[in-house]
Amino acid sequence: MSEPSATEPNAPRLPAIEPVAPADLAPAPSRRERLAWYAGTALLALVLVSAGLRVAEQDLGAPFYYDLDSLLYLPWVKSIILHGTHWHNDRLGAPAGQELYDFPVIDYLHFAFLWVLGRLTSDVFLAYNLYYLLTYPLTALTGMAVLRWLKLSLPAAAVGALLYAFLPYHQERFQYHFFLSAYWVVPLSLVPALAICKGELLLFPRGPDGARRLRPFAPGALWTLVVGALTASAGAYYAFFACAVYAFVGLYAAAVFRTWKAAAAAAWVIAPVVAVGVAYHYPTAAYQAHNGVNPITDRGPEEAELYALKLAHLVLPATDHNVAKLSRLRALYAANRPADGESGGSLGAVGGVGLVGLLALALLPRRRRWPEAPLAALVLFLVLLGTVGGLGSLFNLLVTSQIRAYARISVYIGFLCIFMSVWWADRFLLTRSGARARRLRYPALAALLVLGYFDQTPWSWNWFNPHGLAAVRSHAERFRADERFFRKVEEKCPGARVFCLPYVAYPESPPVQQVAAYEHARGYLLTDTLSWSFGAVKRRETDMWLKDVAFQPPEEFLRRIVARGFDGLFIDGRGFPRKADPARSEPASAYNPVDRVHTLYADLVRKKGLALPEVVHEDGRQYFLDLRPYRDAYRDLVGAASFERQAAQEREWIAPLYLKGFTVYDQVDDNEQVRWGSYDAHLMFVNPTDRTRRIDFSFTLGVEVDGVFHFSFSGMPGLLFPEFDVERKPDGYGHAFHNIELPPGRSTLRIRCTPPESFVPFDHRKICYSFRHLRIVEK
Repeated sequence: MSEPSATEPNAPRLPAIEPVAPADLAPAPSRRERLAWYAGTALLALVLVSAGLRVAEQDLGAPFYYDLDSLLYLPWVKSIILHGTHWHNDRLGAPAGQELYDFPVIDYLHFAFLWVLGRLTSDVFLAYNLYYLLTYPLTALTGMAVLRWLKLSLPAAAVGALLYAFLPYHQERFQYHFFLSAYWVVPLSLVPALAICKGELLLFPRGPDGARRLRPFAPGALWTLVVGALTASAGAYYAFFACAVYAFVGLYAAAVFRTWKAAAAAAWVIAPVVAVGVAYHYPTAAYQAHNGVNPITDRGPEEAELYALKLAHLVLPATDHNVAKLSRLRALYAANRPADGESGGSLGAVGGVGLVGLLALALLPRRRRWPEAPLAALVLFLVLLGTVGGLGSLFNLLVTSQIRAYARISVYIGFLCIFMSVWWADRFLLTRSGARARRLRYPALAALLVLGYFDQTPWSWNWFNPHGLAAVRSHAERFRADERFFRKVEEKCPGARVFCLPYVAYPESPPVQQVAAYEHARGYLLTDTLSWSFGAVKRRETDMWLKDVAFQPPEEFLRRIVARGFDGLFIDGRGFPRKADPARSEPASAYNPVDRVHTLYADLVRKKGLALPEVVHEDGRQYFLDLRPYRDAYRDLVGAASFERQAAQEREWIAPLYLKGFTVYDQVDDNEQVRWGSYDAHLMFVNPTDRTRRIDFSFTLGVEVDGVFHFSFSGMPGLLFPEFDVERKPDGYGHAFHNIELPPGRSTLRIRCTPPESFVPFDHRKICYSFRHLRIVEK
């Protein structure tokens, strides 16, 4: 980069630049050499991950990880491959289908790759595994390209890129956090930031006379738009961290180069990330404008502490290290630590050296040059942003708390620190003048790669570990057992609509006994024609009906679900503390009702001991019951006309939706769930018919502190006595509104609470009352 022209008015003085970069100390490679190095690096990354995961021994048609959040990602992947979209899925969330507008997922870049892989193979799970494997060579290629742009020599850039591709973060995220493990866009997203740090202000390229002029169509300005769009398409976390980096380097460069144009250049880089992100959220905004805001992912500012970055996480050895003593050291640190929600993020030895060196440079009173000066400042900023009680915690408190897992910023810190370590090593090796030193250059870099690889990859990948990857094989075995079970279910009842028990809210629900949040998704994944009740987005109409039905006594539960068109019942016995007593009427989703359902069927047809057709899983704890005989017998008993009236009642069920301003805890043991209201809360009533209906509804309000709480209800016509005061009472304050007109569609009741002046809310949601026992009766 050239110095400012002496004739330029008020030309800012540039900081001292490193006179010779490593790449300038080595002979310039030919195009063929460059292509060979890039191809070799990508191939080596693929070989290393295949060897580590022992791909030749694995069942590639089964997910490497078949549990927890992997069962969240897999339905999206299947929907993208089969239908080209993840927003709507007719086979989840029965009877209405799943709509994900309240839970926007904007990882379109990964969806595009998966869609392409889905065109090459009809096996969804193979495509899923292949993309995970490809994230290693993809990360190596993007990392190497950026390291070459940063003037590392070809061999050093290859080593740095491979070490970055195999950060412990990659193996820790695995398929558990599938899209986070695909961080190959991160190096590209750092290029505009580092360019600004070097004085290349992108939007203001320097002309022949040394002056900077606005040129929005200059190549540097245009490719920045492309990088911004890619960054926005790689997930919300990486987009947010990239924007934080751009904002900081804009301020940093404005101070260093003494020009506002640096900040403007940073704003230019931020703009496409924000614009594309907003565009991706448009379907959500349009949907919620019509259907009400449903804050199902409402985060608390305190979560920034739970999922924060820790300096110890960065510098300590990785979890499951190849050296037993180092593995035990990491385990010792992790034992009983508060605020350790995401405990991964080790940089390994190479990245750790870069981190310690850069932080020391940031603190020591010495003159710093490129690249140490901007990298020291940037890494210090990222650590302060992510650390416990740091800038991220303040951002979550004062701006928005939707970004909570600041530990994930380690993947940005990792690239910068590995670059710095390899830069120092590369320069050291290239500046040695002796013949022996020159001969040792390649062996030294190779040794750095080998040691770094074994330092960063887990013991489970080590070929000397006789039990390595036993967990992957266990997941495959479980997958195949489920596949056999659900294949039998589909053969017995093709095209069926299946109700899932226990009730599990979607998404982000706590486990129900031993059933994790997304276990019920397995039915959709492993069948082709069946529809499943699981997957209806929580607090919307379908979910509220499913929850209401699930906690009814078994006889009422069965009557309602067969009337609503369900053909089968899937019961996961791991989600219940015990089986229900066949002779007692206990809530269907509270105790395993399988025996009780068989008894009810036998009583219905008056044949003692007769059971519904069923399929039992190999584990003996999961069941599918064919409800078609029950439905036919019940219809014959009550008559076709009565059965159709009951079906209409279920289709026309008035759904109460607890939307903006309400807090709902999803794990319940019965249907008497407590909702918590803030100062301003919206309760929406959904009338799915085309006629106006009249209802009475009653409820109980409760406050837990002394003083007078004033309530005001509005938004619906006919509310008599809509304002009243409530004080603390053991059983709460009951209230009712009568003869309320409910037109077709959605009607919103707005509830405002004015607490006493002495009231202090205990968290950001400003909860001040409980809302219970809602009863709706149609007149």
